[in-house]
Amino acid sequence: MLEEDACPDVADNGMASEQPRFRPVAIDGPIQLTGAIYALRMIQGAKLHTKIVKRGTIRDPDLLSLVGLELLPSARRETLTTSQFQHVMSQQEARLTRRGMPSLRRLDRNIAQIGRILKLSKAEVSVLRLAVIVSRVEAFQEVFKLRVGLLQSFFSMVQHGVGINPRDVQKALASGGSLRRAGILQPGLSYVYGNHPLEMDDEIATLLLAPSFDEKILLRHVLCVSPSPSLTMQDYPDRLDISMLRRYLRVAIKARREGVNILIHGATGTGKTEFVRALAHDLGSELSEVPTEDSSGDPISGEKRFRSFSLAQNLLASKRGHLLLFDEVEDVFGSEASLSPFGLTLRSGGDRIGKGWLNQTLESNPIPTIWVCNSISSFDAAYLRRFALSLEFRGPTGAFRRRVVDRHLDGDLISQESRAKLVAMEQLPPASIQRIAGVLRALKSPHQADRDREAEEVARLALQVMGRSAQSASAPLPSHYDPAFLNTNPDITGLATGLSGRRAARICLYGPP
Repeated sequence: MLEEDACPDVADNGMASEQPRFRPVAIDGPIQLTGAIYALRMIQGAKLHTKIVKRGTIRDPDLLSLVGLELLPSARRETLTTSQFQHVMSQQEARLTRRGMPSLRRLDRNIAQIGRILKLSKAEVSVLRLAVIVSRVEAFQEVFKLRVGLLQSFFSMVQHGVGINPRDVQKALASGGSLRRAGILQPGLSYVYGNHPLEMDDEIATLLLAPSFDEKILLRHVLCVSPSPSLTMQDYPDRLDISMLRRYLRVAIKARREGVNILIHGATGTGKTEFVRALAHDLGSELSEVPTEDSSGDPISGEKRFRSFSLAQNLLASKRGHLLLFDEVEDVFGSEASLSPFGLTLRSGGDRIGKGWLNQTLESNPIPTIWVCNSISSFDAAYLRRFALSLEFRGPTGAFRRRVVDRHLDGDLISQESRAKLVAMEQLPPASIQRIAGVLRALKSPHQADRDREAEEVARLALQVMGRSAQSASAPLPSHYDPAFLNTNPDITGLATGLSGRRAARICLYGPP
């Protein structure tokens, strides 16, 4: 076997004397050499010679450089037969493999490690190795162009390249196979010009070629660490469903139950995501989130996010005390048709990913997952049935908004009157209150009256951009108001406290003017 840093003897001109048309050229390194051997096996096994030799000439010189050959200038005007070219390819394959396949110890060691994590079959390991090589040997695209559009021909090429039977190739490359579900190979089995079924995530290919495979780096590629919560569970109302959720997750995490999925839904700005972060902190669990944007700030499709989630589930399967947050899941579970700008009917969410895969994931995922969305109106009932618990979040109560305002706008940052105005803005999301505090601390206005005006203006602008009203449901009380001076029967403060946990109540106040 050749070592990783070894190259074949490129100066060897040991071609048959009756074939003076070609000469060997340098092959840069073991990865390129491995690619050349794979390409030669594909060309020979799938009998692609007639696609390369057209009317007595080589169709594409890049194909020759891929396998370590070039046409001699003196032979460029001579007619080349298919059988002659086949003989040349056979000789070149024998020449490149006479000392065996190159040793790619790092790659093979790393693939074996991820293979154990993902429980890959021998065929899938072989296909993954080929995919990594293809991703690093640019000229390989020229081989795939020879039979573009014919999926069975592609399977045949892969079969001969890695030496496994056609059925195993199809299983390894299938949309429902481990390599695609884990997001290692790109989704779909498209085989069109410039696109082939072995295309893989470039960052994963880089990790597999690294000196050692690092699961943590791969996890950072598919997940992001959840930020610390700005609220605690004590800030949320004492609801039965929340209490049940806390108890259920404690048991599920301790017992390492599979298929634990929680759905939290409700209008934008009701504090769903912040609640999940506070819940994870309360449970003492490490929370990771499936990102909605890539490193460039561009949105990630629901299909790709789900594949990242699937890979993360496999990577974290043996870990304890982990929770996953999958936010904005409408593009995963949604099933309603929509109309594109070009008048085409599109299907969303689960129709692209596949119902079977989604259902299987919801029944067997090893890491408890909390799925968050604004609306479930387009969700297929088959998905909704598979959630252990579903919680609806409505607009935050006044008491909750008061706790958020007091937490972020504490001390003398703004006056009591200004705080009351913010609390009274029912449509102001908790996240906006946190941002208001950040703006005020950045502006550092010396006078409280100025900070009051700035806080109320930032709130008004935030509501305006969301198309919401800044008007309060009722006039805020002045800071000197004290209900202790009210003469009521029964005690109005105790009555209000008792009713605070109910969704609705009516009180009739009567007495002299």
